[in-house]
Amino acid sequence: MEVKHIYLQKIGEFTFEFVDKAGNKGTATAKVNWIGEDFKFNLKEYKTDGKYILGIKAGVKLLKKEGTTVEKFKENIDTNQNLVLIDKDGKTLNDKDIIGTGTILKVGDRLEYTIIVSGDIDGNGMLSTNDLSKIKMHYIKMKILEGNELKAADIDESGKITTNDLSKLKLALIGNAEIN
Repeated sequence: MEVKHIYLQKIGEFTFEFVDKAGNKGTATAKVNWIGEDFKFNLKEYKTDGKYILGIKAGVKLLKKEGTTVEKFKENIDTNQNLVLIDKDGKTLNDKDIIGTGTILKVGDRLEYTIIVSGDIDGNGMLSTNDLSKIKMHYIKMKILEGNELKAADIDESGKITTNDLSKLKLALIGNAEIN
């Protein structure tokens, strides 16, 4: 049996009949759930760092400034895939929900990223004195941050927590600087 080319133009289930050189007949069924659609996923405003997405703006609790909503986040992504965001506690987020550090972004069934909101160590999408306390405790080695929290605390992306990170967060909390 020789098959040169089969072109499928629509999604569905298809049964193919065939006859081999000895005259034996048979069938094969194929389920097609994806045709010719190129996978597209581009970040307009954000950047990736391995398995992380960075550049999401946090809100500022003391200034009553709202953080980045799922809706706003999605506006800055060009994709033909389904996007699902799940917070650090496992809850699927809706368009009006705020994105915080540790949120998982699932892009179709192919990609998965962890979102890091710079300065948002506690993962609520807002900069607060709680985040400042966590950085200070880490800096004086009283409570060492790890994983997503550590990545969020490295505000200047230097690879370590320094007084520069502390200063940037303090300035952001009083409205004299913005953290990206």
